[in-house]
Parts: sequence; structure tokens; C-alpha cells
Amino acid sequence: MRRVLAIVAATVLVATGCSSVDNDAATGSDLVVDTTTGTLQGVAVGETHQFLGVRYAQPPTGDRRWTRPEPVPDTDDVLDATRAGSPCPQTGETAQAVSSTDEDCLFLNVTVPARASETPRPVMVWWHGGGFTSGAGSQYDAQRLADQGDVVVVTANYRLGMLGYLGLPGLDGSGNFGLADQLAALRWANDNAEVFGGDPDSITVFGESAGGTSVCAALTSPAAVGLVDRAIFSSGSCSLAWPAGTLFPGLPASSSLISLSDSEAQGSVAAAALGCTDPDPLGCLRARPVDALLGQAVLFGNPIAYGTELLPQQPSTAVQQGNWLKVPVLSGGNRDEHRSFIGGLLLTDPTAVTAENYESLIRSSFPADVGAVSATYPLDDYESAPVAWATVVTDVAWACTTSRGARDLAAAGTPV
Repeated sequence: MRRVLAIVAATVLVATGCSSVDNDAATGSDLVVDTTTGTLQGVAVGETHQFLGVRYAQPPTGDRRWTRPEPVPDTDDVLDATRAGSPCPQTGETAQAVSSTDEDCLFLNVTVPARASETPRPVMVWWHGGGFTSGAGSQYDAQRLADQGDVVVVTANYRLGMLGYLGLPGLDGSGNFGLADQLAALRWANDNAEVFGGDPDSITVFGESAGGTSVCAALTSPAAVGLVDRAIFSSGSCSLAWPAGTLFPGLPASSSLISLSDSEAQGSVAAAALGCTDPDPLGCLRARPVDALLGQAVLFGNPIAYGTELLPQQPSTAVQQGNWLKVPVLSGGNRDEHRSFIGGLLLTDPTAVTAENYESLIRSSFPADVGAVSATYPLDDYESAPVAWATVVTDVAWACTTSRGARDLAAAGTPV
């Protein structure tokens, strides 16, 4: 248990740094590693060795746009692994986002303690957050986690927004391209753990927000069987959901996981907005520039589709029925999770949550429980209406769903 807690503490540290690589650092034979996709020339950074910008799948460009990730063939070439690859396309409009239009983005990064180890190290595979529309594995500096936790850390990119989660009738892999990328990166980490001094029988997949929801969903995927030995997810769960008006006032009820039929309906709306309808909407969309697709990102903020080959069931239902990998799990969230959402909203609309409309927000979101909610969260108990409303939403949408999901996972007798 101490070991687990130490790793969890180090996990918190991984998000506090910005990736900083000294590409002039000395390299040597110990920084050359032969993997299933080529021989990598890495770089020494502090007390770690890093292998950056490692391609784990073929570029999802051209006719590969909206196809399942394809394996990279092995090569005899020595590949430069001293610089991170491009983030997947995103607008750069949020705190986690970087501006990118480069679809050749399926890269991962490996960070290993520089010191020798007598035994294989645990491996941790990180799936970043960002609402399924932003972020990159390279934004997380894994030096402290690798060095202090004595683990091998893998951080991965995956397709985002419309490029990662488009659903269309008849499209193979509908709604799950980003999840398929994540699983492909996880498979690469399993296949190559030993060459980095890692233990392929001790793989922890961990993530936050969108990455956390993806981790929980993956635990119910047939494609993840044999790839995961432990799981950690924070600020995301298999049952994360927002009642109407709680994610943001005026929005309908939503969840990070949607049915395939809803995914395909949503995709058809996006395609029509881009002028791509019958007879060949997919061919039309593949001809559209990346910038046009990024303009549809708002539709793909809660996008993972179930009722698919990768996710046969709604993940929360699968967990309740015992159809998951049953590996040890760490699950959690932030005490004031929704405050950042409300803070961002008020920057664009200072009147969105006020003392004057607080009760109307409660009535809109909880019409059957107005009295109970108002009594439990009276405005006078809080420093402001935004703080009061953020507390309501944190509890109903984040804390309660996380606790409920943990109870469902623990029902199988698995450590949670």
C-alpha cells in the first residue's frame, strides 16, 4: 500500500510541470533502445532517459482520417527520439490546449529513471485530459514521477474532437477513434515494456478528466483484456453525467459516454454543417481542411460511443453487471471540481450565475427536488451565488457519480 500511495503522490506531481527537454544533453549507447517499431535514440534529461516523439501508429491522414489506428512496421533505421511529436489538432482556446492543425500526431513519450534497477520497474501509461478536444501527452513532464516513483512512464497523444470521435452510419470504428488510439498506445507500452526495463505484467493506466473517463471505459473494453494490471482515474468515471443545466446553464443533460446511435446522429449534424451529406459524406469530410473540422469541436466534448466493438455496453452498466477487467482501481476527484467551469463561464458572461437567478437555476435543473436542493445548499451559506452553484454541481455531477462508480467497481470484490 505504501508503494501505491507513493505512486499516487507522484502522479499529482506529473501535471505541475511543463515539458522541458535539453536536446544538447549527452547521449550514449544506453540511450539507444530497440523497440517493435524501430531503434530509438533517446536523450538524457536530469535523472532520467527520455524517448520522445515515438510513433505508435501510422499517421491518420488522407484516407486514414477516421480509420482505426494501424500498426507501425518495424524498421532497421535508428529513429531520432529526442523531441516530442506534434499534438493532435486543436484550437488552442482552452488552458490545456495548444494550437495545432497537424494530423500526423499519434506519438508517445517514454521516461525512464537513468539509474540501473535489479528488477523490472512498473509501467504507468498516462492519458491526458482536456475535454476530448485539447491536450497532449508531451504537456506533462514525467521526470519526477519516473525518478521518485521508480517507474517507467509513457504519455500518449490521441485524436481529439471531430477527428477522434466522429460517428457516421456505416463508418467502421464510429465514435471511438480516440479511444482506439489510446488502446493502441497501451498495447505498444505492453509490447515494449521490457526493452525499457519495465515489467509487462505490471502496467498501470491512469488519466484525468477526459483521460480518466477513457481509463474507466477501457476497463470494460474487450480490446483491453491482458493490457491493464491496475487503473487510476481522477475527475472522470464510468458514470460521469450532468443533469440539464449543470454542465453549463441552458445546456441539456449530458454524459461523456453516448450511444452509437446518438454518436452517429451527432456526426451527421456536424457533417451537414460542413456541407457533407449524401451520397458520400465521409469522402466529402475527408476532403475538408482541418480548420473546418476544428470549428465543429463543440459537438464532440462528451463523445465516447458505446454499443460498439470497442465498448459493447454502456460502461457503467458493464461495471454493474461485472463485465469489466476487475483490476485494482484508484478513483478520485477534486473537492471543488466545478468551480473552474463556473469561473470560465463568468469570464464570458458575468450574469450567468447570480444571486437573482440562483433559485431559477435550481428549478431548471432539479424540478422535482427544488425544496430539498434549496434547503441543502442555501445561498446564505456561501460567499457568492457562483460558489454556491458550483458546489451543487460538484456534488451532483462529480462527487456523487465518482462515489457511485467506486461502489459499483468494489462490488466485484476488487480493491478500489
